[in-house]
Amino acid sequence: KDEIISDQMLRLLHREVIELVVSCLEDFPPLPPTDPSNIPETGPRNQDLSNYLLSSPSIGPTFTKILTCTLLWSDSTAINRAVVGIQRLIARVKTNVAYHEMLASELLKIVLWGLLASQKEHHVTESALLNLLKDIYIGFASLTPLVRNELAQLPDMNSVTLDQLEETLLKKQMSEKKQKAILKEILLSKGKGQAAVPALGVLAGREKPSATQTGGWSEEERQLCFAWVEANQGFG
Repeated sequence: KDEIISDQMLRLLHREVIELVVSCLEDFPPLPPTDPSNIPETGPRNQDLSNYLLSSPSIGPTFTKILTCTLLWSDSTAINRAVVGIQRLIARVKTNVAYHEMLASELLKIVLWGLLASQKEHHVTESALLNLLKDIYIGFASLTPLVRNELAQLPDMNSVTLDQLEETLLKKQMSEKKQKAILKEILLSKGKGQAAVPALGVLAGREKPSATQTGGWSEEERQLCFAWVEANQGFG
């Protein structure tokens, strides 16, 4: 009973942390003036705060690591919110070189693993993973060689295919739906049935989720979360 309560409390705590991070990355619409004679606000609220947090060499990378590691957890609710946060993050920091390693390489490894692994091994939907793959590729492929380097690790991938992918997705106008379809067809056909792309266990200090883990949190996950809370108790 105590373990069940502990699991539930930890799950709720984790969701609250994710919600805080995602909220910090959100642009809220301007408030209407309370007095009609006042000049309305222009630009989104929260933008100055999020820009400050993301420009911090300690806070921004911590937010990125939290969101990225969440994809490896067994809580689909937290994962769905983390995906939203990652998409907002990519849109904001893609030109910031300090984030390229974390997003264009480390996050991409997790996304590729999720797409190539059995659905039983993780709790991220294929649709969410393809959205992230598209955002990473479109956002970073023209800015850093890290994306190409990671894709080159796929089984049977070659430079000709990578060149064709760049020519098609980066130089032609098309819908997001078509972009995702092309990525799925080309990239996954190169690694289907392969386990060569590992989850980025180094980020969370753990291997990819166990294939038999279908619910609840492992002891390792609980300890990781407690360690994070302890290390960041004065955070903010």
